[in-house]
Amino acid sequence: MEEFKLLQRLEDFEAWVMPRLDSFPRAEKWAAALEIKRSVYRLQWHAIRVQKTPKRMGKRKASAVMALDEELEFLRLRLRDAASRRMLSQRSHKHATRLLGEVGKMIGGLQSQVSQGAQP
Repeated sequence: MEEFKLLQRLEDFEAWVMPRLDSFPRAEKWAAALEIKRSVYRLQWHAIRVQKTPKRMGKRKASAVMALDEELEFLRLRLRDAASRRMLSQRSHKHATRLLGEVGKMIGGLQSQVSQGAQP
């Protein structure tokens, strides 16, 4: 159930962030904005992978959750960079941080579930 909520949160984040990427300076649209877009799409792909991996495949599910967490950290890094280079306003960065904080908590919950399932 948590995986469905996670995917919905990521879709909400995508809908919020994409218009802001369109306002990046022209020179950066093909570099910084593209990396952020790709990261958002990879997050969604990893979330689907976590959702579709059966619980009985504990190691594979744990690996998928770890990949999801790593991608979230990469996205946070890209957004911090965009904010420091003034491509993203501080207000937008703060909002993105709040939204991704919720996603991070959900991923942490998934990590707890996976680690508990792996223990005998």
